[in-house]
Amino acid sequence: MSPVTRRLREAVPSAILAVTIYVPLLLTRPGRVGADTKTYLYLDPGRMLGRASSMWDPNIGFGTVTHQNIGYLFPMGPWYRTFDALGVPDWVSQRLWLGSVLFLAGLGMLYLFRTIGLRGAGAVVGTLYYVLTPYWLEYAARLSVLLLPWAGLPWMIALLIRGYRRGGWRHAALFALLMLRRRRPSLKSSDDL
Repeated sequence: MSPVTRRLREAVPSAILAVTIYVPLLLTRPGRVGADTKTYLYLDPGRMLGRASSMWDPNIGFGTVTHQNIGYLFPMGPWYRTFDALGVPDWVSQRLWLGSVLFLAGLGMLYLFRTIGLRGAGAVVGTLYYVLTPYWLEYAARLSVLLLPWAGLPWMIALLIRGYRRGGWRHAALFALLMLRRRRPSLKSSDDL
């Protein structure tokens, strides 16, 4: 088998996954924006990102310490800001966001299946089973950012397996990058005061 044929054959599962995810999302209620996470995150992402750099928000009441803005600095904020700058309609960028989270979860499953030696139809079916599970439906309409750990899980498992088998620091470093997150300061309870 020639290298070109082999590469095309390996691309088929990803193509099936992309069509299965993106096409239905883009055909679902075109022109309508869903109530995902923070409405102003996709309606005015520049303003949201401008305010998210500080814990203090003087725009609510007489001012307040918010606990949510910092979490939107990455990756949702830049995603919506980029699509807003490109003039893409909000409903399209929202569908592409959810589709990309699902697609990355599916690519992670394909990577995990390759890691454990499963290829072909079994890997495609297993990937579709993971991606099309009802689990994500609960979060897709309200808190899609909470799907990121779910999407990263197969990548983390595969990196752990590869790191164990091959040794070295490469897979451990990639695993650490997946785990990298900003710590939120915890608020003390009244019992601690």
